[in-house]
Amino acid sequence: MRIGLVIYGSLETRSGGYLYDRKLVEALTAQGDEVIVLSQPWRSYARRLLDNLDRNLLASAKAARLDLLLQDELNHPSLAVQNLWLSRTLGIPLISIVHHLRSSEAHPPAALRFYRTVERAYLGTINGCIYNSANTRAAVEALLPAPRPGIVAHPGGDHIAPPPAPVIHALIDQRVRVPAPLRLLSVGNIIPRKNLHTLLRALSRLPRSGWRLTIVGSLSSDIDYVNQLHRVVAQQQLTDSVRFLGPVSTQTLRQLYAAHHVMALPSTHEGFGIAYLEAMAFGTVPLAARQGAAGELIVDGESGLLVDAQDDRALAARLAEFMTRRADRREFAFAARARYDEMQTWAESMARIGAWLRAFG
Repeated sequence: MRIGLVIYGSLETRSGGYLYDRKLVEALTAQGDEVIVLSQPWRSYARRLLDNLDRNLLASAKAARLDLLLQDELNHPSLAVQNLWLSRTLGIPLISIVHHLRSSEAHPPAALRFYRTVERAYLGTINGCIYNSANTRAAVEALLPAPRPGIVAHPGGDHIAPPPAPVIHALIDQRVRVPAPLRLLSVGNIIPRKNLHTLLRALSRLPRSGWRLTIVGSLSSDIDYVNQLHRVVAQQQLTDSVRFLGPVSTQTLRQLYAAHHVMALPSTHEGFGIAYLEAMAFGTVPLAARQGAAGELIVDGESGLLVDAQDDRALAARLAEFMTRRADRREFAFAARARYDEMQTWAESMARIGAWLRAFG
């Protein structure tokens, strides 16, 4: 099949959503399909709405003689109306890859109503959906009067190329034996939704000698938020306990996962949270919020910790308990790796999508 893929910017953009898109393109190409990437420019949300008046995408898609058009749901403001033209002109299925809805994030009430209206209009133009989690599917179906055909295909974690389980088990035993502070790692683009300000407030309630936090991720995605976090660190006198590394290579990330006890990312919403799965591959215990899809991956009190995203006191209490109970670190870490081993690989998950798409092609 000749398949189009509508995204913003470059397919090489570093985020979990773009990683998912890349892996899908790789799988489709490997099974003999041709994928044509149709890129739209990054703009403000208001400017993206104006893309609906632009016929360049329609012309490019028509010239490509496609059998099917995939769209990253991130592009919904640019396509909510334009999809009507695409559907009528191309006469092919329009399939949305939904990582998470903008209307699932925290916004002021008026903005939330507006985003929900735009996303509902966009999803009403779609013939089917690819979901990264059951939680994302439920959020989409709650917006629509009737469900669309769809498939839930969880991300894989094997792109991080972790060592086999016996090696990780030995690593876990070594980490537990070392008399050191609890080492926490946060991985993800540094934006408000990742909720690092709540994590920092929680850590400020704990003895400084008991923990260290390393933050990995883009420092340019939201500069105002990064500056806010630096102010919190300074005000709470956490400078000696918190370090910001910015983006790192895959090799460095593997080393960081291997060296840390906990991957703490209490996001206010995650459509899935690939970083949790990456961490679990190294026996690094994930800490996530109950909101969103983390519960599909993490069993609270067994293979990780689930907390209320906004309750820094409760978060501090869970971390304090984990700091003092070293035996739990080992058991949780072994369970985290076991859960990783149960998950499908990227190849397996993306092959399921490929087979499902052929029903539309």
